[in-house]
Amino acid sequence: VVCAQAGGMPKGDYLVDLLGEAYPPWRWCEKQEAIRTVAKAECMPPDELSEFYNMMLERPKGDLHGFGMVWVDAMYKSNYSSRLCHSCTPNCNVRVRAVNGTYKLMMFTLRHVEEGEELTYDYNCTTDIAAESNGAICLCGTWCCRGSYLNLIGNAAPLLQEVMNTELQFLHRHAMLLQACLTQPAEPLSEEELSVMLTVAGFRPNKGLLAGLPSWALKYVALLLMFVQHEREKLPEVMYKWEQNQRAGKKMGIRSSAPSYDVGETVVNREYSLEDAKLDVAGVVETRLQNVAITLSKLKYCLKGGSKSCDISQAAPPLRPYSVSEIHHRIWLGPESLVRALLQVLKLHSEFGTGGGCTRPRLDQIEADVADWDERIKRSEETSPQRQVAGMVSDTLHQALFWLRDEMWSLTPTKGARHDAAADLLHLYACTKFFFTACEEYCSFTSPGIPVRRSEINPTIGGGAGGNDIVQTVSKKYAKQYLYGQLIFWNKHNIADPSASLSQARRGTVSLPDIKCCYAKVPGDALLRDYTEVQRKQLLDNIAGTQSSWSSSWHWTFNTGNLYGSPFVDAARDKRGVSPDVLEWFQARSTR
Repeated sequence: VVCAQAGGMPKGDYLVDLLGEAYPPWRWCEKQEAIRTVAKAECMPPDELSEFYNMMLERPKGDLHGFGMVWVDAMYKSNYSSRLCHSCTPNCNVRVRAVNGTYKLMMFTLRHVEEGEELTYDYNCTTDIAAESNGAICLCGTWCCRGSYLNLIGNAAPLLQEVMNTELQFLHRHAMLLQACLTQPAEPLSEEELSVMLTVAGFRPNKGLLAGLPSWALKYVALLLMFVQHEREKLPEVMYKWEQNQRAGKKMGIRSSAPSYDVGETVVNREYSLEDAKLDVAGVVETRLQNVAITLSKLKYCLKGGSKSCDISQAAPPLRPYSVSEIHHRIWLGPESLVRALLQVLKLHSEFGTGGGCTRPRLDQIEADVADWDERIKRSEETSPQRQVAGMVSDTLHQALFWLRDEMWSLTPTKGARHDAAADLLHLYACTKFFFTACEEYCSFTSPGIPVRRSEINPTIGGGAGGNDIVQTVSKKYAKQYLYGQLIFWNKHNIADPSASLSQARRGTVSLPDIKCCYAKVPGDALLRDYTEVQRKQLLDNIAGTQSSWSSSWHWTFNTGNLYGSPFVDAARDKRGVSPDVLEWFQARSTR
């Protein structure tokens, strides 16, 4: 696309509106998922590069409705603006302008453009994947060409996530969501603090993306924004100190985001400074705010489609604490409780003589003691002040679990009846203070179908013959726990089903295993995956270290029916490390 105007175009001259189909964030994400689904079904190779016909139109933070966004897709319905090429030294740029109450993407010249000169603008896209950046070869040929129209964030990319990866891990995000969902303890933020936090970040309470949202959602967004503000303040210093250490060790440092300058024929790159780090972090913060906005868009859509409440402002929180009686029911002697399941497998193995130290007389005594503890738990729950605090485990139930742990540890295990593994698991349950579950009021639903054209799964075809043909219309299915998963994975929008990702990430972190996995299903058989000292050592290292999800190669299985809670969630909620009591049990014993 070249300038055809006689005499060229002056600096600051209006060029054209960037036009295209507008998509709200939730629908744009559906479109991208649909394209990937159809491409896989058609056995099309994944694109090496993203297409650059779309652009994000952001509503300014100063707008009365607050920050927001839509995607403008110019691939099929557009004008010549979508065909302008990239240049690292462009002569045009794109600006957001309000015209008669409507925001538009408008192109202007940055300098005088000669007649016949190509019109270009800087795509200003980034990636942290080197292969993508290397493949996006820029041919602008200008003196400061970056070599790629996809800017590689560089070897600082992992560092940009340092605060996020250490202070807002999976467990921390659960603690934050629980804080927003619970009415007890005291509210995490006053109404005034909530309003100030949302407004400072560019969102407007009860307007725009926040209009009609329930109070728990507003609290969660405010807590996320508090973290983003914390990250804005802490991350520059982290990056700058890392750079100084790299320089001191004569290693490659972070490439300065500030422009280079000419000294004769030499291009000089100045050293990375604290101000450079702040500029890099400013980009991270903007990305975080965009992620919050996208999550809010998905949240509102899911509340309208999957909530049983007609008024989304009254929609139930995605997580709720168990009542004291529910905890007793799920842990001790309910039909599908932890202890009931243990007694069932002990009975099976004792009857066939494969239970090791769990003989029939010994099991009879354990069952009698379990029933006695059950009565004691009921009496304590009727009189304990903790009875009024939802989610909290009574002291007597803690004591009962510790007793049962010691009973299991005293039994001689066999290859098919690992009483020592059961004792270790009971120890983790006994050390858990708070249990919760997912809200039962949400239902699955399916969104309207979205057509996928052949050119979208194979851009080389373009808009020529067959390019506009619809290959398939895809409808997205939203699972019951989609909203819960999206709130936890708020910073990742390429996950088609966050609820499935939840299942994997919760293993051993938010949910503890079911106790039947410690016993072979058929008496006399060995466990398919033995509970070895090596596995136990790996488990201890995980507990003492990152508290990441447990390996699927271990023998543990997780069929506990939405029973959530662990010592690790407790630690995240209390903003502390794992209790020493948890570790001391494992450190003082070994498998038998």
